[in-house]
Amino acid sequence: MKVLVCGASGCIGGAVSRLLRERGHTVVAGGRQAGRAPGELQVDYTAGHDAAHWERALRDHGIEAVVNAVGVLLPSGRNSYDAVHARGPSALFEGAARAGVRRVVQVSALGVGHGPDALQTPYATSKLAADDALRALGAAHGMDWAIVRPSLVYGPRSQSAGLFRLMTRLPVIGLPGGGDQPVQPIHVQDVAGVIVAMLERAEPIAREVELAGPTPMRYRDMLAAFRRAQGLGQPLWLPVPMPAMKLTAWLAQALPQQALSPDTLTMLEHGNIARHNGAAEWLGREPVAMDQAVGRLPMW
Repeated sequence: MKVLVCGASGCIGGAVSRLLRERGHTVVAGGRQAGRAPGELQVDYTAGHDAAHWERALRDHGIEAVVNAVGVLLPSGRNSYDAVHARGPSALFEGAARAGVRRVVQVSALGVGHGPDALQTPYATSKLAADDALRALGAAHGMDWAIVRPSLVYGPRSQSAGLFRLMTRLPVIGLPGGGDQPVQPIHVQDVAGVIVAMLERAEPIAREVELAGPTPMRYRDMLAAFRRAQGLGQPLWLPVPMPAMKLTAWLAQALPQQALSPDTLTMLEHGNIARHNGAAEWLGREPVAMDQAVGRLPMW
């Protein structure tokens, strides 16, 4: 199978690309800097490409399936949420439907949705716009689709994991509130395993799937796992009042980082746990717990 992986240089896209190649599939790496070498296709959602452009590109490359793993946690300049999460992917999905692509897998985020308890942040609503577009195109054109909504993803190239690694090296670690927010982190290799299983499935999927680690934990416990992965002992835990954390998140937007923002803090407050975790169903086993991953799987 020939698969276009958009965001192939990122955390999830890179893991999906590696696993696809290991299983004998052909990967066309999609990215902003790609397109100059064989087996690459430039994918720049800020360039204003329409569905006709993507239809031609996908036909020319003989693409059979598409994975969209492009995302930004903090918008900057032309990298707006609307361009990168909504308008760009929606045009690609329409082009894929016209080109006869068999299946599209869209990487969304846990908490995104239409229900009353869904996240209502600019990040989440932009992701939802592309999710809705894919669902409608699938119904209109008979193209199969899957929307994966992972919890916090850690592993190589994860921007969040990189920030947590730096944070947990400090002798004093600040905790938003008391650090009791529920999280359910999942390793990127498990996310990739689910996506590849979806691509290889013969039967139609046409549904959203939440992905998370095996059990919820406190935010503080997750940070402790990152610290253990670095061979460090117990730090001094310092609860930080949420108003101070919100100010810090607002100020952090001006720094060269892509993990802490008002939106990501809202997601943490909202709770990052799955209501219906589909990881085990698609992996054929339970996803790896963080304590098992430490020392066994790459954490960053």
